Amino acid sequence: MEFYQVKTQTVRNWTLQALLKPTSGSRLSIIGKLYGHRLTFEKTVGSLHFVSNAPLKLSTKTHPKGRVLEYCTITDLCD
Repeated sequence: MEFYQVKTQTVRNWTLQALLKPTSGSRLSIIGKLYGHRLTFEKTVGSLHFVSNAPLKLSTKTHPKGRVLEYCTITDLCD
């Protein structure tokens, strides 16, 4: 089973802060909702995906000061 969060961003890039901030009307963030599926469905979850029309601006292992990315995996972010 795979889960997706599909979001549109018209003004700016996504940041880790924005992805971790609780959404309006909810106690969970975008990433929190995705991970909630992992906790609920445990080993039946093959992967979790965040999909958007806007790129991500994140610090990575190879670019600690930040970089705009079209694609990344969790392993790009940390060891």
